[in-house]
Amino acid sequence: MTSRQDFYTALVLIVFSGAVVFESLRMPVFEQRGGTMLTAPGLVPGALGIILALCGLILLVRSLLARKPHESRNLEAESVEEGTPAAWSRLITMAVLSIGYAGGLVGWLPFWMATFIFVSLSVAIFEWNPRNPPGKRYRLLGFALVEGLLAGLAVSYIFEQIFLVRLP
Repeated sequence: MTSRQDFYTALVLIVFSGAVVFESLRMPVFEQRGGTMLTAPGLVPGALGIILALCGLILLVRSLLARKPHESRNLEAESVEEGTPAAWSRLITMAVLSIGYAGGLVGWLPFWMATFIFVSLSVAIFEWNPRNPPGKRYRLLGFALVEGLLAGLAVSYIFEQIFLVRLP
């Protein structure tokens, strides 16, 4: 994306997330039934709206600071242009990983383990660069495993202990 596209995308994200937060605050808390803010149905959409708004603000600032389309981004991996075979390959790879996660791993393995595998594979596959020296590739794999483990445990804990959602 160019900085102009990032700018307009950021504006849409900010407006949309503002509407989500506004509507989540209007949802009932069910105080008459002993409900609290932590059990309100608008808690999760509101939190997601706030997170999305923060991402929109970051994108907005980056687009305003960028002089050229990708100048402000300091990526080691080669950028992939939209519509190229490499972009389609990445899209198909992510689709296969997502379908494998949702349709295969979740329900067959404990949720934290399925998430660990999905996140670890996603990070390793999309960050892998065969031109890197072996030491850097090993660090990447270690990072992918640690990130996957932390994500799996954190997501499971948050949903089960804070949001009281039973996971498969």
